[in-house]
Amino acid sequence: MSRLLQRSVLVIAALCSVGHAQAQPANYPARLIKLVVPAAPGGGTDVLARLLAKRLSEGLGQPVVIDNRAGAGGLVGSEQVARAAPDGYTILLGTVATHGLAPSLMKAMPYDPVEDFAHITKGVVVTNILVVHPSVPVQTAKEFLALVKAKPGELNYSTSGRGSGAFMAGELFSQMANGKCRDHARAL
Repeated sequence: MSRLLQRSVLVIAALCSVGHAQAQPANYPARLIKLVVPAAPGGGTDVLARLLAKRLSEGLGQPVVIDNRAGAGGLVGSEQVARAAPDGYTILLGTVATHGLAPSLMKAMPYDPVEDFAHITKGVVVTNILVVHPSVPVQTAKEFLALVKAKPGELNYSTSGRGSGAFMAGELFSQMANGKCRDHARAL
């Protein structure tokens, strides 16, 4: 595990436990805490959640279990937490997609990203990266953009799902290429 990731997990764990300790009764936590991850197991959000859950369990003295609730770009898991009892025993690992992008992209949300949640802390900042297969004859994003423009409709990109931060970055890139690059899911 990288040092940056280790430090991020430690900071998140410390802040989460302090934030909850101030907002809860003196005996909190008295039982298991469920950390809802609005993503499928095995991805970056899930890996972060598992690291965080381990540290929180150690620091709080209670089990913190992961409940992966993937679907609808994170809305399924987020809605579950929004409807849960506001007692601190169901926590969401929210993302930019669940609390920033979705409200901007959807006409109707199954939850209010501001009113239905109590913010604990900003956990991690994730940077998107652009990667291509080694056989693609480019070394820079500028060269790749030129290649996409030169081969309209031939190149696709893939992301974790529509409405995700990576999807929005892909759409922006596609616009920069005059719509010549397509989301892999739409290309199938």
